[in-house]
Amino acid sequence: MATHFRQTLLIATIVLLCAVGALNLVHNKSRNTPVAVGVGSSGHARSPRWPKVRLAHLAKFPRCEACGGTNDLQVHHVRAFHCDDRLELDQGNLITLCTDGPCDLNCHFVIGHAGNTRTNNPNVREDAARMFRLLHSGVDCELPQ
Repeated sequence: MATHFRQTLLIATIVLLCAVGALNLVHNKSRNTPVAVGVGSSGHARSPRWPKVRLAHLAKFPRCEACGGTNDLQVHHVRAFHCDDRLELDQGNLITLCTDGPCDLNCHFVIGHAGNTRTNNPNVREDAARMFRLLHSGVDCELPQ
């Protein structure tokens, strides 16, 4: 029962974080359609230097900044690069998020995009840090006997 309560608390917290993030969303005009290799989801061409920048970022930040996981890591742009292509390779505009966190949490989708691939969460750093603190706080979620 305690495990179920902890999972329910985690899911409720994620929903709350999404709601808070949704208040400050930046609308992303890209369409959610498959695109050719080397082209971002917005249809904008990727820099040929992107793979190297991505690998360097993952070497420096090899864990999801929202949950601490290491499975299926994504390098997320804080400000979508199609909004300002000068930011595509800017290390200060990148954050590591996963798609396979605890309880099947997709941190990239939930925290990075606030649950909508057509949006970008401008508070992704703060929301990821808040989620990390919550998950690793050591708070005992067991119900009193």
